[in-house]
Amino acid sequence: VVDEANGVTLIMKDGKQVHHLTYKVRNTWKQFLELQLPEGAQVWSAFVEGQRVKPSKNADGNVLVPLNRSKTEGRDLKSFDVEVMYYVGNQKLSPVGHSNLMFPVPDLVVSQMLWSVYLPVDYDYLYFGGTVDKERQASGLKPLATVFKGNQQVLGNLVNEVSDEMYNTREPLSDDVRRKRESKVRRSKLWGKRGRFDKSQGISDDTYARQVEREFNFFNQLKQEAVQQGGARDPGVIPIRVAVPPSGKVFRFTKQIVIDQDTLNLNVVYTHKWLIRLVKLLIFVLFVFILIRCKNIFQRTMEWIRLTIKKNEKSLQWASSPMGLVIVATLCLILFSFVSRLLTVIAFLTLMGALVRWGWIKLKTKRSQP
Repeated sequence: VVDEANGVTLIMKDGKQVHHLTYKVRNTWKQFLELQLPEGAQVWSAFVEGQRVKPSKNADGNVLVPLNRSKTEGRDLKSFDVEVMYYVGNQKLSPVGHSNLMFPVPDLVVSQMLWSVYLPVDYDYLYFGGTVDKERQASGLKPLATVFKGNQQVLGNLVNEVSDEMYNTREPLSDDVRRKRESKVRRSKLWGKRGRFDKSQGISDDTYARQVEREFNFFNQLKQEAVQQGGARDPGVIPIRVAVPPSGKVFRFTKQIVIDQDTLNLNVVYTHKWLIRLVKLLIFVLFVFILIRCKNIFQRTMEWIRLTIKKNEKSLQWASSPMGLVIVATLCLILFSFVSRLLTVIAFLTLMGALVRWGWIKLKTKRSQP
């Protein structure tokens, strides 16, 4: 069984993808972990319990990673990490388009999957589809809304953020080093700007911290020295150097209880930033054009509002009186409770203020009477 499956994906603006997968496995009988990677994928490295291994392929073209047997601790089986890093050389991103990504599902039951996807900052991301569960900022139309508001989060200074010798080792960690690593993770920008999952998705702070730590490990592996050009290389070593981008946009996804027949895929709809700027400019120009064309309509509307206010002046005076304001605020509170939580809160605060004002005037009037 796989207790946790964790992935980190880096997509560069030229379309190339680097993926790092970690499967926390408990195994008593299987000889290999079988993975179906995307077509054209090149396996760069594979590790089992921190030791390099050489994966093979079966007749179907699936990657086979040799497994160890889990050790027993009391009555429990101890899990171990299986890591695979692979590369996919896709086409360069177009000004507008979509990317289809997949998370390789092993031939074992996965209790929980957590996947971090780093995307180029030159693009805006309008929608995330697929079979994975999204964090709140990536669900529904929220990505589109944040793009037009101009506040889609960007993580800057990634190179310095992940630079730490503490994350360059694959050796078993002491409790002290583990605590230091976790402490650094919880002080990092990656942690501070983390997204939020629904409680039903079962992502605890500890689980999230381990995922951010794996992101640190991933970027540190990319920064390690490459093999000498033209020389022999050790098995499992990254064949080329990959520059860590200075900044990126990260989105995280999850899924619970995954079996080998399931497909975990992510569809990202994107557009280049200059197109969004152009759309905003066109909307502004259209708005100005409508205002100019509708000048007479606007003037007639304002005149109608002025006459309506003048005609109902007595009613408006009553509504602005202490008791009238209390009644109006109460009616608004009832109405808004079916429409919007924010408007309901505003109406409630207005009602409280109206009650205080009405009570103060009543008390002041009573005191002024002989």
